[in-house]
Amino acid sequence: KLYAESHLRLLQAELEEERAQARQRLQEWGRERLAREGAALFELSAMAKEKLYSDNVVRLDLRGVLLPFHRFAAGDLVTISPTESNGPLPPPPEAGFSLLRPDARSGARAARGAEEDGEYPDLAAPSLGSIDGAVLSRSQRFIDVCVRPRSTEEAATVARLGGGAGRWRLDAAISAVPYDRMALALAEFTETTSATPAEDALQNYVV
Repeated sequence: KLYAESHLRLLQAELEEERAQARQRLQEWGRERLAREGAALFELSAMAKEKLYSDNVVRLDLRGVLLPFHRFAAGDLVTISPTESNGPLPPPPEAGFSLLRPDARSGARAARGAEEDGEYPDLAAPSLGSIDGAVLSRSQRFIDVCVRPRSTEEAATVARLGGGAGRWRLDAAISAVPYDRMALALAEFTETTSATPAEDALQNYVV
């Protein structure tokens, strides 16, 4: 029990540190540096793809042109917003999902099709016309992102994305995949019949 709780809290602390770095990028880096570091893409076109379970899938590209250098990979948590905007608003430190919550859901699960009752982690306060999602797949010419609207405003954004209207930017948040895998490994390593809150969280945190 103590082993699981201590390591889960260390894992949560590391996750929070990565989220803090994402907040710092949004607050301090300009467009040129975001693009140079591969943390954002701009002037993207969008089109709707077939749904993945209850998730909408949006394809972002540069009208068939090869994408510039970027660091986006499957399972990354991202935000799509209008290209002329300043990107997603940085979230407060207490926002976002916690590995200590039994109902936590990961970007990796979203990218692989979460169940009907799953939710995306709220990593960024929504700015006008923005929506959070998880990278499903990528190629040299496009990036597919799973999104699920949580409000009428986000539903309108998904409709705009699917209809090919406007130009969009894609901002990186964090990759949830390493945390998913470590939490699952802890769950398997500390499997027990007892039911402390930490163990409940581990046993319910399934990729």
